[in-house]
Order: sequence, then C-alpha cells, then structure tokens
Amino acid sequence: MMSFLFNSNSTISEPTAIKLPIIAVALLFAIIIVFSSSMGFKWFLLGFLGLSLACLATIFFDIRLFAILLLCACIPIDIQYDLLNHGKKFITIDHWGGAPDSPIVHLVDFPILFLIFLWLIDIGTGYKKLPKWTRFDTYSMSFLLFSCFSLFNTSEYALLFFEIGRYLKYFLLLWILRTYFDNSMYYWGCLYLIVLMVLLESMVACLQYFLYFSLPIPVGGVAGSQFELVNNVVIQRVTGLVGFSNTFAAYLLFPILTSFVIMISECTRFIRIIAAGLFVAGCIAIITTFSRNSWMVLTFGLILIIFIGIRKHRVSLGLILSLLGLAVAVFGFLLLSDVFQTILVRILEDEGGAYESRWDLFMVAVEIFKTFPLFGAGLNSFEEIMSLYDFSGVTNIIQQPVHNIYFLIAAETGTFALMIFIITGVHIIKRSLLILNNNDNLSFVVGCSSFAILVTLGISNFFDITMRKEPIIGMLILIVALILSHDKLKNESINTE
Repeated sequence: MMSFLFNSNSTISEPTAIKLPIIAVALLFAIIIVFSSSMGFKWFLLGFLGLSLACLATIFFDIRLFAILLLCACIPIDIQYDLLNHGKKFITIDHWGGAPDSPIVHLVDFPILFLIFLWLIDIGTGYKKLPKWTRFDTYSMSFLLFSCFSLFNTSEYALLFFEIGRYLKYFLLLWILRTYFDNSMYYWGCLYLIVLMVLLESMVACLQYFLYFSLPIPVGGVAGSQFELVNNVVIQRVTGLVGFSNTFAAYLLFPILTSFVIMISECTRFIRIIAAGLFVAGCIAIITTFSRNSWMVLTFGLILIIFIGIRKHRVSLGLILSLLGLAVAVFGFLLLSDVFQTILVRILEDEGGAYESRWDLFMVAVEIFKTFPLFGAGLNSFEEIMSLYDFSGVTNIIQQPVHNIYFLIAAETGTFALMIFIITGVHIIKRSLLILNNNDNLSFVVGCSSFAILVTLGISNFFDITMRKEPIIGMLILIVALILSHDKLKNESINTE
C-alpha cells in the first residue's frame, strides 16, 4: 500500500477518475442539505434552491445569461438575513428610510456575487470590455459625492456608511449588466423574465388575500398581509414576496407596464397572448394591495403607453376591443370576489388620516431642510432625528420618514444632491425616449416600457419613498442598464420576436 502511494508511475484508472468527482459532489450536496436543515427552514430552503440552481446552471447554454436571469428572478423576492441579529420571525425591518445600521444579506446578493465573479474573469481575460463612461455615470457619482458631504452634519455614521455601501453595490451591478447587455437575446431574456415573475407574485398575492396565507419566512420585513381599519371595515393589503404593500405595488408597475407594452408590440401572437394573461394577473395583484397611489400612476402609465402606441401605429381597433375585453374580465372578477366593495370603501370612505400624516411629515422635512439647506442632516438619518423637528406630534403616531423621495433627499443630503437627483432622472428618461426613434420591435418595447416605468415611478414617489427599497432599486438598475446599453445593439440585426 505504501509503495503504491509513493510510486510516481502509478495512475488512477479511468473509472475511478469518473467516480471520484461524482462521489465528491454527492457528498458536498449531502453536507449542505444536512447542515442547512439543522439551521432552520429558511436555510434549508435556500440550500435546496441553491443546489437546484447549481444543477440547472451546468446544463444552461449560456452561464452569463443564466446569472442575469437568476438576478431578475431574485430581485422581487426580498428574503433577507441580519448577520448580527439573525433576524426575527415575523418582521425584520426596524429602519424604513434606507439600509439599516447592520449588515443585511438579501437573496439578490447571491446572483450579484456570482455575476461579479464572472465579470472579473471576463474583464481580466479580455473576453469582455468595460462599458464607456457616460453622463449618467457622472451624475450618479456626483449625487453620491454630495450625499457623502452630509457626513459633516450627521450623527448616524453607521446608517450613512451602510447606505453608501448599498449605492456602490448597485452602481457596480449597473456596470456589470451594461457589460453583458450587448445582444438582443440578453434583452429579451431579461424582459420576459421580468414579466413572468408577476405570475408567481400574483399567485402569492391571491393566496394571501383569499386564503389568508402567511409566508413561512419574512420577505422584505414581513411574513403576511397588512391590515387597516377604515370606517369599521378591515382592509387586507397583500405584500407578495416583496414585503409591505406600497413597495409591492410599486414593484408591480414594472411587470404590468412591460407586459402591456409587449401586448401592443410586434411580438408573435403566442407571446402577446401570454403577456395579456400576465397583465391581468398583475392587475389583480396590484388591486389587492389597495395602494391608491399605485392605482393612480398605473392608470396614467397605461394611458401614456396607449398614446405612444397610437403615435407609433401599434394600436389597432382589434387591440382596443381586446383591451376592453380584458377590462371587463378584471371588473367581473372584482365583482364576483367582493373586492370591488372594498375598493369603494378604500376610495370613498377613508377619512384621510394618511394624507394628514403625510402633510405633517412634509413639514418635518421642511424644518430639517431649513436647518441644513446645503448638505442635509445626514444620509439615511431622517427617522432618527425627525422628532427634534416635529411641531405637530406626528412622530408619536408614525415612525417612518417623510413619504416623498424628493423631500427626503432634500432633508437628508441638501440642495445640491436633490438637484443632481432630478437631473439624473430627467436625463435617463430622455435617453429612453431616444430609443423610441428606432423602428424595430425591441427598441419599441424597451423604450416605451422604460419611459412609462420611470415616469410613473417618479410621480408615485411624490407620495412615497419606494425608490429607497431594495427590490425597487434593483428593478431600476435593470431598466437603466437596458437603456444605457441600447447603443450596443445598433450594429446588430435585432431580433423582432
């Protein structure tokens, strides 16, 4: 035996060389399953999903496309884990206006790490080239720089540090996506998966609303629906896999508007029929969030898309009749399920307490801005200091930051950061409009959907701060990457299907 071990001429037989890796992989799988199951259901579920996806990745024809599709699937599933406090069973968020002051691992971080690994290899070997520095990058870095200047006024250094770290993470992700979005297959794959994910989200929403289903693990901070009492009527607001009803409703704008654009595009009839079904599923889900703000901006976004479709000669009489049929189907579902009555209560009988508290929080933001007009009171610190500037007592009722992203940025980071934020938004919206100058089908889908999404989300954040939520930031990065990378497709024969 010893002579065999030290004999340099001895070789492993071919059957043994095949069996050893199989045994090693099987042993690794067994270890992961055993250890993850002993750590609780959340880790067992993540371990099982991770192993399943690893097996799928080995047979997928393009590992980079697989990683991007995995990213698109993980963004709206906001499973998170506090590395220091190990989370809580039913709620995991104590800080609403940005990143908490402790390291939080999100489900989306795993595909991001995988993409970073692939990206570094591709850049290092010369397989891919870095994207060009654009005006959007300059604006983004300027916004980040002026946000850092609030360090001089803040007393919440940990909150600022973790929020800056989150911005840098997603800026790096933007560059990685721009590196890989260089052909139409990646574009269509990303767009289709964004739309397909609404099927899972709407299924969870319906289970939550009609069967009072609660998730076994918290996502986005909660494990079940939210309940509000309006004139002695209990309104259940679903949260899906995103967490918190307003954030879930804001996320649904992405797949609903994108599916609607695909419906009026020049894609194949089969794809448009599937998009129509997913559009209906998304509409049902967003209705059960009972977010009046999202209902309003969704209606505006759909009208905007129809207007663009008419100008681009994409809307026909048959399409209009089909849309009317879908509207009747959704309305019939609402009537049969008694959801319509709850909608009327939400719209007509709410006494307006939410609007009054928003106004009081606006005044708190104004007071903070008046005290720190140039660089703000400190990025991500509104909740910690708002009681010092509250003259109405609203902070005794609601412990959340001002429900307006523009007021929040002004109060936390000052005038210059707010100006650059608005300039950045206007710039990327203009870039999405420029895409519509092209006549191909992919340009219409990307340009029209991204323009409608950015405009509606910008309007909705006059009454909310969903742009500070992890899933919304991730979805925005996807949309911005599609817009900024579109120039790479000009030299390619774009697939119209």
